[in-house]
Amino acid sequence: MAKVIVIGGGPAGIMAAITAAKNNEVILIERNNEIGKKLKLTGGGRCNITNNRDIEEFFGKIVTNNKFLYSALYTFSNYQLLEYLSEKGLEYKVEYDEKVYTKSDKADEVIALFENELRENNVKILPVDSEHSAIFQSLSGYENKDINKIILTASGGPFRGKTLEDLKDVTVKEALKHPKWNMGQKISIDSASLMNKGLEVIEAHFLFDKDYDNIEVVIHPQSIIHSMVEYKDASIIAQMGTPDMRLPIQYALNYPERKEMIAKPLNFYEVGSLTFEKPDLETFKCLKFAYEAGRIGGLAPTILNGANEEAVALLLEEKIKFLQISEIIEECMIVFKDNYYDELTLENIVELDEKVKKYIREKWALGVN
Repeated sequence: MAKVIVIGGGPAGIMAAITAAKNNEVILIERNNEIGKKLKLTGGGRCNITNNRDIEEFFGKIVTNNKFLYSALYTFSNYQLLEYLSEKGLEYKVEYDEKVYTKSDKADEVIALFENELRENNVKILPVDSEHSAIFQSLSGYENKDINKIILTASGGPFRGKTLEDLKDVTVKEALKHPKWNMGQKISIDSASLMNKGLEVIEAHFLFDKDYDNIEVVIHPQSIIHSMVEYKDASIIAQMGTPDMRLPIQYALNYPERKEMIAKPLNFYEVGSLTFEKPDLETFKCLKFAYEAGRIGGLAPTILNGANEEAVALLLEEKIKFLQISEIIEECMIVFKDNYYDELTLENIVELDEKVKKYIREKWALGVN
């Protein structure tokens, strides 16, 4: 039996993992907060499973270089896919233009079917982000029902302890100077504003099926404890280690085994002490807005994320100041509030994301603020 690692929990990755698991040990690594995310959004949220046309008609729709799909489609055709899903109990229907949907019009049925198949075939789905990997490790041997809350740790970034007055005129260079982690520009700015932790809160909600009231953020400047789980008996289990992304990556790639260390071992005498602080949500409002968007649900996180991405881009271009990131996000959450509960489809997500970014770019890039 070989150990197979599948990277990406989209439709192709899911099917590859299920197929490989018949005779192998399989780990599926997914960076999103759920598998099959795009599949779930196809067909206006109803899940356009496939098309009922003959395979040769598929090739006719591909303008150039369609030969590269021959092997894939003839190895496992659209008809074989439908037969496979039928055997698993999924009922489907064929509509206009031979498009195939679930009979119930519920995409969740397809995702649930695949999740069940992954479980039955013992496929492990592992998060790679340091915080979510820490939570996963802290959950080892326990069940979700035993959890009281999840505790995500944050270093606090380069501006930990600063006030709004202190942050009025900080520079891009200062915002990029993270005290613990060496990261790209966008995530470094997100760390400085605590938006990165806000996005991790939303991810943890979906990954571990916990309510937002049971997900807590704690500032831990030493970045030694990467996250914790509090159980219903008040016990807390934490995952600790040096701040090195190779640790969660190595863990995911070798799970369930532990291989020889590639990161520097933790020396408690050098660390000295571990400290914890409550995040200042009035100074670092991005974290507060992330909780609010997560609780609202629907397309609110789309507005939050799109506004943040565009605001960070403008900051890096030095067209806005650091504190304007949260101001822009707050304005967009108000301006686009009528879109919160639009139908949750991939098309609507992309369209709303573009609308939010266009609104910001046209208003702030021209110096009107």
